[in-house]
Amino acid sequence: MADHQGEISIHIPTDPMSTECCSKIPEILRKLNPEAYTPLLVSIGPIHYYLAPCTEMQQHKVKYKKDFSSRVQNMETLQHNYKDFIESNFEMIVNQYPHSNHWRTKKICEIILEDAVFILEHFLRNSSPPATPKEDDYPLNTPSYFQTIQRDLLLVENQLPFFVLEELYKRFISHDGTPKPKDQEYPRFRNLCLDYFSNLPICLGNQKEKERVVRHDSFKHFADLVRYLCLPDYFHDAPHGSRSNNNRGQQIPGLKSATKLKEVGINFKQVNDRSLIDIRFNAWSGKPYLEFPKIIIDDLAEVILRNIIAFEQYHYNPNQHHFSAYVRLLNDLIDTPEDVALLVDKYVLVHTLDTNEELVTLIKKLNKGWVINSSIYNHMIRAAWGYCDSAWNHLKFTYFRDLWRTSSTIVGFAVFVFTTTNTVRAFVDGF
Repeated sequence: MADHQGEISIHIPTDPMSTECCSKIPEILRKLNPEAYTPLLVSIGPIHYYLAPCTEMQQHKVKYKKDFSSRVQNMETLQHNYKDFIESNFEMIVNQYPHSNHWRTKKICEIILEDAVFILEHFLRNSSPPATPKEDDYPLNTPSYFQTIQRDLLLVENQLPFFVLEELYKRFISHDGTPKPKDQEYPRFRNLCLDYFSNLPICLGNQKEKERVVRHDSFKHFADLVRYLCLPDYFHDAPHGSRSNNNRGQQIPGLKSATKLKEVGINFKQVNDRSLIDIRFNAWSGKPYLEFPKIIIDDLAEVILRNIIAFEQYHYNPNQHHFSAYVRLLNDLIDTPEDVALLVDKYVLVHTLDTNEELVTLIKKLNKGWVINSSIYNHMIRAAWGYCDSAWNHLKFTYFRDLWRTSSTIVGFAVFVFTTTNTVRAFVDGF
């Protein structure tokens, strides 16, 4: 840390895959929907600190800080220990904010402490059971406020580094060295996070994924944690690119739309207890189908999807753009309102938009401003295309798709045979 009259000089890494995680959204994405990347109620960190709509939350942060101090020995001890923690990790922390090199050392430390205390106290108040009675937390405990705060805590520009929150919680809440009676014991911070975000539609996956989150080494922030929750085990365990690289560099075409897949005999099946993007093609039963965990598109979905894609695109290796690949797959499947209707009918998709046309428009907009060169679904797409291109399957589902079509085909063939036989017989009799 370089300190000269209260100023800090921050080294900004040039490597786009560096450890920085709380950076601004690239303009190419922001201009597509600025509101999706901007907090509405609570600012976290320095990027949106002076944002006007978030200033009213300052009084709640002050109250939370006071209440939080009652959970530790005293606030003076907390601030002293916090200062030691920040100073020993200062360069690592400030490098998470490459756009904040104009902040004074004291100010950025105050912001991080204030926001960290707010998050920890907010999580404890909304834990199960809550560490503070709900009636003491009006209006932040109302559904609209809660959902807005939850939304703001998932914005890439509105984050604190996860290791800062986890370390502060460990030092001053769960493992501060002071004996506690049973009714004052606190859960681990990661369990607290899972409890807080568990109601998000995209997080309603397999319990095993949540258990894996508790064991995982590190997350960069909350948006990264939610991304991780959406990935099944085999996405993590496979070597990078082992399931996603194309054979011999061949470009894999996108998947057909849902209605077109249905026309060639590929159906859709909604599955439970599986992570959001764990989609599989199953053709072993003779009735091929795509297995989909249910996706729920509501008012919050676009914000979450946009922020996770933005973070993934600029902070993960291209072979790890799994969430981006998922949204691109949705773009292939959902091309018309009829595709939406089909997926809704199969319980694969639920949405709260006014019309199916709006959902089509939303999916198309989500796929603008970024690229993907490798997809974890390439193997599945190849298998589906192989089935679609099969001559027998084309014949089967063109002429024998259902009882009516099968009957029509048989009758037509019988008429053809009868007509041909009579023609040949008449021709022979003529001689």
